[in-house]
Amino acid sequence: MGVIKRLSGVLSLILTLVILFSCGESGVDNTAGNAEQNNISGNNNGDTAAETDSGEITPDLPDVTFGGAEFRILLSGWSGVDFESEQETGDRINDAIYQRNAEIEEQYDITIKTFNLDEFDRFGPSSDSYRRNVTSGSDEYDVFFGIQQYSLVDSMNGLNVEYNESLPYIDLSKPWWDSGILEVCYGNKIYFAAGDITRSTLGYTTLLLFNKNLFDESGLEYPYQSVKDGTWTYDKFVSIIKDLARDLNGDGVMNIRDDLYTISGWQYELPYNFHTTLGGNEVIKDENGYPQINIFSERSLGAIDKILDLFSEYGGFFNNRDYGVDRNMFQNRQLYFLDVRMFEIERYGFRDMEDDFGMIPHPKLNEAAPHYTQLVNNNVVTVTTVPVTNSRLEMTSILLEALAYEGWKNITPEYKEVLLQTKMTRDNESADMFEYIWGHRTYRYGLEAYNDVLNMRVIGRGSRDYVSIYEALTPRAEQEIETIKEFFFN
Repeated sequence: MGVIKRLSGVLSLILTLVILFSCGESGVDNTAGNAEQNNISGNNNGDTAAETDSGEITPDLPDVTFGGAEFRILLSGWSGVDFESEQETGDRINDAIYQRNAEIEEQYDITIKTFNLDEFDRFGPSSDSYRRNVTSGSDEYDVFFGIQQYSLVDSMNGLNVEYNESLPYIDLSKPWWDSGILEVCYGNKIYFAAGDITRSTLGYTTLLLFNKNLFDESGLEYPYQSVKDGTWTYDKFVSIIKDLARDLNGDGVMNIRDDLYTISGWQYELPYNFHTTLGGNEVIKDENGYPQINIFSERSLGAIDKILDLFSEYGGFFNNRDYGVDRNMFQNRQLYFLDVRMFEIERYGFRDMEDDFGMIPHPKLNEAAPHYTQLVNNNVVTVTTVPVTNSRLEMTSILLEALAYEGWKNITPEYKEVLLQTKMTRDNESADMFEYIWGHRTYRYGLEAYNDVLNMRVIGRGSRDYVSIYEALTPRAEQEIETIKEFFFN
């Protein structure tokens, strides 16, 4: 009853924040004076991780068993494919997951039991079940792999435990946890984490594909060397695409059925992907770590102009019609570049595409930017949360750390190899691009007040009047920030 009473009090603070994070200090300068650094994150390289005598990094876990206990995992969306493997089938990823689960079960004398109420890329029932069970005080699940944006709301409503206080054996400095999720944070509390425990953070990392055959026909060099040299910038990108769009059927009107475009991408992703990699932020942190509005900064506004130019000046098609239209155009040789999530490469028909293609990161703002910064899609990526009703927190923390380690050691390498077997990676240079695409993943700040403004009201409408649009929302945004300060810093 104590849990129920506590939850009922906290749930009165219904917060509709969408993409914000609450997590621990990471030592990265995320202040207003370093706006570009706010968009740079990535994997921790394990500098503080323990190593064996052979130099192998290993988790620091006790030698314990749990007497045949069930470890109950509630899955959401894509996370199901990372735990549900009943037998070896010859599929490399499936078998790696099966072997990981079997090893953990044997080592710790447990049984992994999974619950998944969602479809692959559709969410809702699992999240509803999680909230319902935790709110009622039911200790039904040990861990929940929830969607990032929902998990923040759940955390602020008191459903999730705080890592530092409750999960002693999870070490988020280890390389199997994604440090990017710690570098965009408020306060010093961690309510959820991400990493190699699932492929979600890798699969929902965004990138650009380019059609090699179209490049060859146009006499263009593949961008690989430019990426490696650090010269793959927005200006370089524009210099390539500016004259490539073609009215192939000669009717004087560009249409997506017949004609050739330079770039396209889904409305919920492309604007934020480019805004992030070009150094734009709707919200950053000041010198005290408090959130502050940053959408009116010169860099953020300049990034919006550059995105609008892609579609008004440089032959891009903004897909706000139907999910998958842009993907079909790319496979039909109607796009030079496609803005896409990593998992789509292996899942949605690209293996059967007639043309060869390659993968590269989004372009940087300029050569001075230290990294290529790839956004992880916050609307769909799953994160690791532990309910406040969990009565076995020590066991949970041990098992989560062990699962994450085994994922980093055995599953992620297999995932990379599977991707390298697709048609896009017939050349060795494509394999090198993993370093630039996955090496500096980031998770975007955001406010509910600004939800879907950039993609639908600005880029989707081709509006250059975006300053007034954001100004009208400023009072709501400021109130939201005050709520965040009160929750995380008092």
